[in-house]
Amino acid sequence: MSQHDEIPVELWIRVNQDVEAVTAEAGVVRVAVRDWRAIEFKIPDAATREALASLSDNGAKLQRILDSCPLGREIDIRFYLGRLERPRLLEWAITVGGDEVAMLEATGNGFRLDYGPLPEARFRLCRFALVRRDGDKAILESGDRTARMRLQGEAIPLLRDVLTDSADLKAHPLFELLWRGGFLEPLDAVEPAAKRCWEFHDRLFHQASRGFHETETLGGNYRFESEFPSPPARKPPMQGEIVSLPEPKVGDSQPLAKVMLRRKSGRDYSQTPIGLEALSSFLSRVARVSQVMDGDPQEVMTRPYPAAGSLHELEYYLAVGRAEDLIKGLYHYDSHGHHLVRLAASAGQWTR
Repeated sequence: MSQHDEIPVELWIRVNQDVEAVTAEAGVVRVAVRDWRAIEFKIPDAATREALASLSDNGAKLQRILDSCPLGREIDIRFYLGRLERPRLLEWAITVGGDEVAMLEATGNGFRLDYGPLPEARFRLCRFALVRRDGDKAILESGDRTARMRLQGEAIPLLRDVLTDSADLKAHPLFELLWRGGFLEPLDAVEPAAKRCWEFHDRLFHQASRGFHETETLGGNYRFESEFPSPPARKPPMQGEIVSLPEPKVGDSQPLAKVMLRRKSGRDYSQTPIGLEALSSFLSRVARVSQVMDGDPQEVMTRPYPAAGSLHELEYYLAVGRAEDLIKGLYHYDSHGHHLVRLAASAGQWTR
């Protein structure tokens, strides 16, 4: 007998905070969504209407919801739940002894809970899953799912059992929510070749960078805008000897298509050192800043290549071993003034 057998464990389903109310009257279930249009379902079956209406407030036990339809019509309630899942209006919670210890929420439109019967196989945590801290809660996520579980209280020490391959997870208080949420895999499953090729960190980054994460803004979201001032577009001048670069000749360029057809990679380096004129032309065409603009909430600029938000955060440094009219050393390319700054004491870093 499992150590968890005497603990009353229940899985609940409810609408999330984006829903203001769920009402059922005159054969219609109406879901009022905050800052959006209401969703309405015409449902002739009274039991199904009542089951959906019970999703308000603290919600209802999932099994009661699944059993609410008349015999042979079980697919109906799953259809309506799917309609509410699509715009991410549902969440699911586990209570242990009456206390909520875990809550599952969707982070993107691609998430669907599995409402099928619980399997008999032995399971372990998916290898793309991770646990991190968020305040006083633990967050369980996966590079394979557009959902996350928030764990607190008794659920946090229970994670130890979930993380071991030998645990009998079918008796674990969190098993049903973990399995229905897609965080588990069969203990003896053979991973498909396409999934085996993924490294953990690559899968996680791939999942986070997809366009279906609507619950939060990832990347440049300016979350510290009111705390830290935005840095200027131009880096403060570096200290060192300034080396002027000649202005590149505008008329000596070839069409891009012609250059791309001729290009090739090689390891046979020229014995002729590069000159300042060629270096100037190269830097001007690939890295020079042509314009700085006032943006909100920070300055932006333009360069010959695109950059997300026109931030162009890269700085360019030249490690010069042999070049005409340049001393060995490390140089910073000032892309605004189109000149080089030889960094002090850098020549000693070169042995050839």
